[in-house]
Amino acid sequence: MRSPAARRDGDPGSGGDLASEIAAGSKIARRTAVVGAEGGSLDSDTECRIQAATGGGQALPDSLQQSMGGAFGADFSGVRLHVGPESDQLNERIQARAFTVGSDVFVRRSDYSPGSPAGQHLIAHELAHTVQQGGAPVQRSAPEVIRRNTAMQIV
Repeated sequence: MRSPAARRDGDPGSGGDLASEIAAGSKIARRTAVVGAEGGSLDSDTECRIQAATGGGQALPDSLQQSMGGAFGADFSGVRLHVGPESDQLNERIQARAFTVGSDVFVRRSDYSPGSPAGQHLIAHELAHTVQQGGAPVQRSAPEVIRRNTAMQIV
């Protein structure tokens, strides 16, 4: 059995709840560097095509930015979504349904269904990787400052 680091989205047995997948942290995020049923390195052509595509794509739809951003407490306005022939081919090359590089999410057209629970789970899974890889900053509220009244009262 392969280690979690070698899993790609869409692998048999890669199911499970999203919370446990997110908790696995960087082990899952590193999965983009391995391909094929037994793992291995990306070929240079695939790597070049991925690099050429990063930064392209389109913004995440507003409804997904808001719902997923609220759920994660993250700003997904900089995430670029790739759904089309090039994304299909890249996913085919690495035998995945979807993968993430920084703030770029590549999804097979046949698996992009943001209106379905399965489609939302896949997108949420990939957005978790954007947070892990630093592509979507987590929004943190400023810490509340507690000030002590140091003035002495004379009675």
